[in-house]
Amino acid sequence: DSGANINLFSNKELLDGIHYNKDLRKEVSGASGKPFWCGQVGKLAKTLRNLPLPTSAYYFTNNNNNANVVSLGLLAKEFRVCYDSAVDDAFYAYKEDGGYVRFRKCPKTLLYHLDIEEGAPPEPVLKGLFSLLDECPQFF
Repeated sequence: DSGANINLFSNKELLDGIHYNKDLRKEVSGASGKPFWCGQVGKLAKTLRNLPLPTSAYYFTNNNNNANVVSLGLLAKEFRVCYDSAVDDAFYAYKEDGGYVRFRKCPKTLLYHLDIEEGAPPEPVLKGLFSLLDECPQFF
């Protein structure tokens, strides 16, 4: 979510070491506009740490939320993220070895969803369509 400044998961089985931390407690406003307090935090589950998802930031969890939200800002701090709507209406987060995850847009909600499947980099024919920034050595 490009508007989120925290990672907020409703599926607690995707997190390890969930605990209450009063120092990290935050008031969160969700899609409903109704704010709620969030003080339970955890880290990304070990089974998901091979994916390009934020690992240094905490993931908040609360029984009131009903989605798993990954902050685009926190994701981009750790991984190369590409979006080019001329190629694909999706965000790609890349690992250093070229593996990636794809956040595709849901046609009903217009929200981006993570397809939890590791893949290879886009085919070379698609890579040419990405911006020239893709070719800069500092991104590889």
